[in-house]
Amino acid sequence: MMLQQTQVATVLPYWRRFMQRWPSPRALARSPLDQVLAAWAGLGYYRRARYLHAAAQVLAARGGFPDSVEGLRNLPGLGDYASAAVASISMGLPVAVVDGNVARVASRLLALDADPTREPGKSRLKAAAQALLAASKPGDWNQAMMELGALVCSPERPGCPLCPLQAHCRAAAQGDPEAYPKVPKRAAALARSEVVALALARQGKALLALARPRSKGDAGPGEMEGYWAFPAAEAQALHPAEQAAGLLCLVLGLKRLPPAEPLKPFSRSITRWRVSTQALRFVFDAAPKAKAPWQWLDAKALARGPLAAGERRILGAGLAGLAPAGVKRRNQGQQMDLGI
Repeated sequence: MMLQQTQVATVLPYWRRFMQRWPSPRALARSPLDQVLAAWAGLGYYRRARYLHAAAQVLAARGGFPDSVEGLRNLPGLGDYASAAVASISMGLPVAVVDGNVARVASRLLALDADPTREPGKSRLKAAAQALLAASKPGDWNQAMMELGALVCSPERPGCPLCPLQAHCRAAAQGDPEAYPKVPKRAAALARSEVVALALARQGKALLALARPRSKGDAGPGEMEGYWAFPAAEAQALHPAEQAAGLLCLVLGLKRLPPAEPLKPFSRSITRWRVSTQALRFVFDAAPKAKAPWQWLDAKALARGPLAAGERRILGAGLAGLAPAGVKRRNQGQQMDLGI
């Protein structure tokens, strides 16, 4: 589940922590979901954590794992890739894994002239991978194919002289292995800018946040549902400080706010978006009342809870250099009057 669209080097520390904390499906199933989401924070594609927790509950209730690919595929969050990987590697069932690396190796080996990401190329690739499978050791074969694609048969400048399959590779024989697989060029990432308002109260270092609700129209769990969020909006023509102040005005119902302190901007990739974030810090001597569902949370408790990587970065930057209660800052008293 963790390895879906995520590199091994990124997954390993998360996997080790998960296995130490939850060594069995039953242990994971007994854990509250918010603790699972918190342990997953930073790994991305957060819906997987919900599915993993739900799958553990199913396994705990039935007393063990299914003994077939079809049974595995019926578990929450396990599609063709994950179910085939578990079935072949853990159970020795003769089913081929098809991930991006395997798709590239098989497409080049057989010079498949169809897009493997959509039909009919997808079915042709799946059938080809199954026909290539060494049924006596399916788990070893699948892992070898994935490693071959990751380490040798790379998307650009593949190491053909090092490849054990070079003599059998049709794409290599044609002299242009990079022409395969026949996938359309990936669209450039879409740019988006956002402004985030981080409200802090000196006493107890409280932070204003809410738990993200389910998105309208979401049939299943939302990507970020249940993770804590700060007031944020897509950047507009307003100055970031004015826009952030306006966000807090709506949440707190105040006309005057402490001065806005810009934090260092940063960018990150979220699926097909490249998001540029400008967060601004507003420090209150005491926490004013917030409108529901917004609430003030203890900073340490928030850091231990479900907080995505971007919000965790904002939290760390916002707490850095925060003076305790009773200590005046240089710009104290320069309140921002919203004029409303």
